[in-house]
Amino acid sequence: TCALPISLTVSATGQNKVYDGTTVAPVTLSDNRVAGDTLTLAGTGAFASKDVGTAKPVNVTGINITGADAGNYTFNTTATTAADITARTLTVSATGQNKVYDGGTGATVSFGDNRVSGDALILAGTASFADKNVGAAKAVNVTGINVTGGDAGNYTLGNTTATTTADITARALTVSATGQNKVYDGGSSATVTLGDNRVLGDALSLSHGAASFTDKHAGTGKTVNVTGINVTGTDASNYTFNTTATTAADITPRALTVGGIGISRVYDGTTNASVTPTDNRVAGDVLTLTGTPAFADKHVGTAKTINITGITVTGTDAGNYTFNTTAATAADI
Repeated sequence: TCALPISLTVSATGQNKVYDGTTVAPVTLSDNRVAGDTLTLAGTGAFASKDVGTAKPVNVTGINITGADAGNYTFNTTATTAADITARTLTVSATGQNKVYDGGTGATVSFGDNRVSGDALILAGTASFADKNVGAAKAVNVTGINVTGGDAGNYTLGNTTATTTADITARALTVSATGQNKVYDGGSSATVTLGDNRVLGDALSLSHGAASFTDKHAGTGKTVNVTGINVTGTDASNYTFNTTATTAADITPRALTVGGIGISRVYDGTTNASVTPTDNRVAGDVLTLTGTPAFADKHVGTAKTINITGITVTGTDAGNYTFNTTAATAADI
């Protein structure tokens, strides 16, 4: 007679695993073989989904038996069991991004982590420098780290804070100047008001060494050059700045008061008169004054009025002045 194969029942025991983004399930196979028989069991276990869960069904397929005594058995090729997929610990890191000084401690970081490749996670948190001031490799503290996204439920956060470093670089402060008009005074010096684009609230003091027109002469919209600009104050170290600036302003003509000192003379039957010209020119200016003086009448008298008409002013610096064209003085005939 021939012996019939024994029906071998292959069972599976699921083994828990940490989430790894796959449905692969580790299992331990066992059976009811005859004691002492040599058998090797193999099969593939798979969870229905990759996600974290407890007592998740595991389907074992492709069960196979090999070994010296395998021919003595028939066997099942599938089995079911259960196991847990536990959450993976997500370690979040941060890389600081440099910024230009903006008067605040807010920082920007890019996040990194040890997620399973391809998982959909969104990382967020609040990053800040310890202070607002310019510096290299400044500490950045990241707090309130949280994770959202399609695969977030498969992870536990290993950290909700992180530290990194970044630079705060100096802000370019543009110092501008507003020129102030002046009346011609024979010099090229100018007066300006300085302004800038500082961060609101910062303590800065602006100064300059000199401000001057390109020449001394009267004119509108004349260029003013400002040099020796300097910035001081509590927040000055957070800025770079320009040391020169240009603006414009007017030099308006100076009112020249032209007069004369009458010269007394002996009666000659005419109204002709002579005067010594006078004016209030800027010292050193080159001006030539002309005009026609005449007594009011030809007769003898004391302190007689002399009228000066047709006054004109010429010379190198005449364009810097406005002037009266008539004047009056007195002398004796």
